[in-house]
Amino acid sequence: MPTPASASTTGPAIDHTRKAQLAGLVFERTGVPIDAADPAFALVELNRLVLQEAADEMIRRIAHETDGLPDRLSALTAVATRRMVQHSLERIAEELQVARREIEEDVSRERDSLRHYGDVSRAAQQELSVRLARSSKTVIVASSALAALVVVLAIAAGAVLFAAQQHQTDPGSTAPATIGR
Repeated sequence: MPTPASASTTGPAIDHTRKAQLAGLVFERTGVPIDAADPAFALVELNRLVLQEAADEMIRRIAHETDGLPDRLSALTAVATRRMVQHSLERIAEELQVARREIEEDVSRERDSLRHYGDVSRAAQQELSVRLARSSKTVIVASSALAALVVVLAIAAGAVLFAAQQHQTDPGSTAPATIGR
């Protein structure tokens, strides 16, 4: 038999008026007469208590299973962001290496050309110097672009981590859903 403390945690029992209404409905639908004192209501109350305990246990399990979920999501977001930034930086570094090799090959060809044609006019030498200067500027521009991209990626990673932390600290977002009684 439930104690007053357990009855209060699982909700109110069926009152006498409601039992009389239910007994009337049972009679209308089945033709079986029962009254408010019928032991069938004890089974109904027992069923309600068992169902309430099962629901409470499911709520506890769900709360336990989802405990720490925002922290785990934040950690996964941080890892994914770091990997994305690292991959982007590696790709940019590879592209800059290719560009550097191409520029070095161009410079080497131009130097070889100068050695081969020792009698090249002063104007041609100046043209070659201009080309070499442009190549150097290209390397500087590419390096500046890489630095700017690194800054943008760092800002984006910070924004993602900040948003994840904001979500984690929002007290309404971690409360487990409750079942209405």
